[in-house]
Amino acid sequence: MVQYSSMKNKIIDRRVFLKGAAGAVLGGVGLPDVVPSAALGKAGSVAPSSRITVGCIGLGNQGSGLMRGFLGKPDVQIVAVCDVHSTKREGTREAVEKHYAERQGKGAYKGCSAYNDFRDLVCRPDIDAVTVAPPDHWHVLISLAAARAGKDIRGQTISGIDAAVRVDTVCHLSDIATQLELRLTWDPKHERFTNNDTANRLLVRAMRSPWHL
Repeated sequence: MVQYSSMKNKIIDRRVFLKGAAGAVLGGVGLPDVVPSAALGKAGSVAPSSRITVGCIGLGNQGSGLMRGFLGKPDVQIVAVCDVHSTKREGTREAVEKHYAERQGKGAYKGCSAYNDFRDLVCRPDIDAVTVAPPDHWHVLISLAAARAGKDIRGQTISGIDAAVRVDTVCHLSDIATQLELRLTWDPKHERFTNNDTANRLLVRAMRSPWHL
């Protein structure tokens, strides 16, 4: 499986910043420092500063499956969805907001944006990672755009070993965590892959097709 480990850590701990700011302001008027337990990661919740913010691109069967997997993780917050089909993206946005509203015990929650163009999603600086599950002919383009924007990537299988190597190389050079669901089995005795002839051809540099990062 093509994968590089470790999601990037948050650079600024908003929990420390907010708690300190609240103490300074409230202390000036003689009020107690009261911070909601959810904001500090108590009461079974995860503090906002510790959550990984995720945007989901491609909301078909595979994309929806990836999204539901992240939706159930308390340390992940889905903040954006993207699909060219308006019914899918709006329906998914509503489902995400309903899920978080129920989890927080509130009547309404507004915190998930819906996009038609993936470029509007990947350019958001507040998003840490993206899921990428569009039709095959869009996968490489979107994955490269996400990597160049500094987003960690959880994708589906990319058709073509050349394309997968291209995406993975960009992610590796950019220190981006990525998982593309491309599983290769290596035979150390014969020094070749047992389940992918295209990958074996790439082992010989002279036969590798040229491409640009």
